[in-house]
Amino acid sequence: MKIYRVRPDVNNYQYFMLEDAQLALTDMLNFDGTPKADQWVAPAVYILKPNAKKGNFPDLFSQAVLVVDEVALESLRGLLEMSGELLPLPHEDKLYHVVNVTGCFNVLDARHTKWRYEKGRPPIDRYVFHRRRLTQTPLFKIPETCKSDILTCEGIDDPEHEFKGRVEQLGLKGLIFEELWNSES
Repeated sequence: MKIYRVRPDVNNYQYFMLEDAQLALTDMLNFDGTPKADQWVAPAVYILKPNAKKGNFPDLFSQAVLVVDEVALESLRGLLEMSGELLPLPHEDKLYHVVNVTGCFNVLDARHTKWRYEKGRPPIDRYVFHRRRLTQTPLFKIPETCKSDILTCEGIDDPEHEFKGRVEQLGLKGLIFEELWNSES
């Protein structure tokens, strides 16, 4: 079993920027695992580098949220709905969706995790998870990094029913899966 951090590949694919950068400081755009649908107002966005490759997961300035295009939404809808809310994000003549991951689970083995205490860096050097606490939720967060990371598990279910396996099977582009933990090592 493996756990991955899921993040958009902003070095190789297009990404969104906010027309009003001050919105990044508001609670509406603080994706910490709490529901947002009741207060959601889609921000105005633009693509900073329109000549970059188009992927299926353009970033929206935040590591704690995913954005999906229409192709990824239709291909992954069931997995995405199991993971949280789908919030509309119109851009020009297309409708994207922000995936607000709301499953935040106490699955980190804090006693065996190696912590880092350097300002400005992620707080964890080496992740260790409680294997028995992991769920089949395709995308999830943990309280310790809920404002910065989206995680996914591989090896609990059939790869076709897991987020990473499904993205790879469908050939969807624009995500990086960074391995954080392997139960075999």
